[in-house]
Amino acid sequence: MISLIVRAVATLVTFLIGVGFALIFTANRQVEPAFDLQARESQSVPPSSPEPPKPAYSLKHLPEFTFDYDPKEFNPRGVYFILGRKPKEFREFEAFEMAIDETNGRVWGYPVFATRYYGNNEEYDVTTGNGEYALKGLVTKKQLIFVAAPISEEDFEYRFDGRFLKSGQVYKAGKNQAVLKGKLTKLKNGVKIAEREVKFRIEYLGC
Repeated sequence: MISLIVRAVATLVTFLIGVGFALIFTANRQVEPAFDLQARESQSVPPSSPEPPKPAYSLKHLPEFTFDYDPKEFNPRGVYFILGRKPKEFREFEAFEMAIDETNGRVWGYPVFATRYYGNNEEYDVTTGNGEYALKGLVTKKQLIFVAAPISEEDFEYRFDGRFLKSGQVYKAGKNQAVLKGKLTKLKNGVKIAEREVKFRIEYLGC
């Protein structure tokens, strides 16, 4: 009887010793974390930084008159007239002129927006101001946009957003050829009065 009890105690002690070693071994194991492919790829490949946005100009937010093109490739110097019969709403419009020069690769110039004085003409509702305007705009080899703000409160405001139809030396086009096309808008106190799509021809502007 005593021998059976001794054997049972020895078996129990042996079992407890085995369980103890197993627990110690498991606690000391280092578990390798799961491989995260997405995390590794995000660490090895630097995020691409987005390109800085290019300045976008609109008719409401224009810089001072800016010429942004290579003068060796493009020259829009000249006087621009509406091609064909002028729309009645723009009867007073005369011309848009760009006297442009270049110094050491830098383009500079003096734009002029001209309207005709009609005075108190009962047949046509026009301004009686002095026809002088403050201009803001942008000229590239493809685009011409500008705002002509009146100096006198009696004059209208004009806006234009157009595209050049001719490259190179624009003034070399014939007088009956359209070189510029776009939307011409006429406003009074911020209210749109007229808007038409027009084409322009060009005449040479001498020095």
